[in-house]
Amino acid sequence: MSTPPVVAVLTANAALSSILTMMLRQCPGLRVRQFTGAPALVTYARIATVDLVVCDYDLPDTPMARLARQLREQNPRLQIIAMTRYIDRSVQLDVARAGIDETVIKPMSPRHIAERVAERLSPRLAPAAARRVVPMPGRLPDWITPRRSHPRQTAEIIDLAARRARPRPESPSP
Repeated sequence: MSTPPVVAVLTANAALSSILTMMLRQCPGLRVRQFTGAPALVTYARIATVDLVVCDYDLPDTPMARLARQLREQNPRLQIIAMTRYIDRSVQLDVARAGIDETVIKPMSPRHIAERVAERLSPRLAPAAARRVVPMPGRLPDWITPRRSHPRQTAEIIDLAARRARPRPESPSP
């Protein structure tokens, strides 16, 4: 029997940490740990396996790139989702060098983070979900695979095609 995946939450804002932790704990088959600082997370990762980290890019006590390298030394298979308010070329390069798997632009919905975590851990979560939830034939539970039937209406996704003016058909000149 395999152990459920462990997700660590570390943000600069205690309220955001609590909300994300609460949302992730609603996903069956996950163990969620909330941390108040990078040193506590690094210490925990030394004694226990952490499968995925959801954290702020701008942490007050440790640069994200250094934290990512420390965590990857202990677990090379660790996945990292970083949340940031802005992204420019220097942040992109820093994220690539640190080996961060995914970057999410704030403000974002906590449900979006839960979907991203489920998507990244779906191979590990699928067997646990099959034991606990009986999905309809041909469908996986919504918490494993995000719904794709309608586009998300949030700030991080902008539908540019809908805003484009459609060309008017030209009528022939008399």
